[in-house]
Amino acid sequence: MAFNPVVTQYDENGVPVIGYRNAAIAAGASTTVVKTTKGRVAQVVVTSLGTTGGTVTIYDNTAGSGTKLLVIPEAQPIGTVYKVDMPATIGITVVNAANAPALTVSFS
Repeated sequence: MAFNPVVTQYDENGVPVIGYRNAAIAAGASTTVVKTTKGRVAQVVVTSLGTTGGTVTIYDNTAGSGTKLLVIPEAQPIGTVYKVDMPATIGITVVNAANAPALTVSFS
């Protein structure tokens, strides 16, 4: 009989190093708290087109400020994937500008 164990790696904070949850972030101006405890941003996918001035910032915080984990510049093509692989010691918050795209954030 075949044996195929599933192994999940964890970082020094006890958080899985892969994203096993997803959060859909709507286009346009918003601040979205994705997670209120420590975790990891695995990757981000652009799912709709933003326009001029439509930047996105992901923070290690439970508010729209603090340590920046990723800044996505304006007008990125649909399907653009950002492999972030960054730990968040406080939480994960996404801040969209007025013309920012929709996103899917993979996190743990």
